[in-house]
Amino acid sequence: MIVVTRTGGWRLSFRAFGGVAAVCMSLCSVVAALPPNVGSLQWSDEFNGTSLNLNNWAYRPWPTEGDANFTPNAVSVANGVLTMQVYTQNGLHYSGYLQSVVQNTSGAYTKTLFNTTYGYVEARIKFNTAPGEWNAFWMTSTSIGNPIGQAQTAGTEIDIVEHNKGSLGSGDVSSYYNTAIHWDGYGTAAQSESHLNGPISDLGNGSWHTYGLRWSPTGYQFFYDDTLEWTASSSDPVSQHPEFLLLSSEIQNGSWAGYIPAGGYGAKDSMQTYMQVDYVRAYALPEPGTLAMLLILPALLLRRGTRRVATIVQSISEIALPAGACSRQES
Repeated sequence: MIVVTRTGGWRLSFRAFGGVAAVCMSLCSVVAALPPNVGSLQWSDEFNGTSLNLNNWAYRPWPTEGDANFTPNAVSVANGVLTMQVYTQNGLHYSGYLQSVVQNTSGAYTKTLFNTTYGYVEARIKFNTAPGEWNAFWMTSTSIGNPIGQAQTAGTEIDIVEHNKGSLGSGDVSSYYNTAIHWDGYGTAAQSESHLNGPISDLGNGSWHTYGLRWSPTGYQFFYDDTLEWTASSSDPVSQHPEFLLLSSEIQNGSWAGYIPAGGYGAKDSMQTYMQVDYVRAYALPEPGTLAMLLILPALLLRRGTRRVATIVQSISEIALPAGACSRQES
């Protein structure tokens, strides 16, 4: 028997016995993994240490935006999980903001820790949001809006997930999350398309879920727990520029996320507002034809008959699968 397995994806096994060919496809994982259709793992942070890996992430260099005071003290890593707290101290509200590039205090980019052009990017996240703040996993380029009108080469902002509990008029919206594309900067020329996903019955605060983006030369697709939730309009410009990763907790009173609670978010050691991240992973797009070849092989086996089983099975073992994505076992 030859088993071709993709880590975290699909499993396809072929057996030949007694002169009869039998084809077994383990669809339990195929169905979940086929929509993203990912290639080899390019980069990841599993948060397995005891502190933030500064080879992967940098803190935002300027300390305030809106009502948020960004501080490394709001960020911690323990037990395989990144935690980004939101808390209040002496009347000021504090939160964390991470990105996979380094900037100086004037905003100039000085070092790239990780970026990518196209691929599938995913994070497993648990939100515990509160009114007046929102948590997000997103991507952007170092040159968004420069020049205006050329978003394909300047890059875009891609919001994979924005989660908030509060709102200005809709009450508790924690069973929803937002995805969006922004381009042409953030001034008068700014353009965007957004999509509100939900209500999702098991999304609310305190539950773990995966949020993914498949970014290809033809468009953007957004996934929730490996299920396609939204495809951006074909008229949206598709970035051809490398984009970096961000994990952020932003605070602004009276914003689309509602109003900050009268007593704030609680002290650092007693707060109940945070975002936790189990992992962030970035995959390449699959090599053309690899998955299609595997999926048509059962039909080829049945059509060609048992005399060709040995030849075809040998061919399966020689398929060039994406490096690092698959393993082959023989028994």
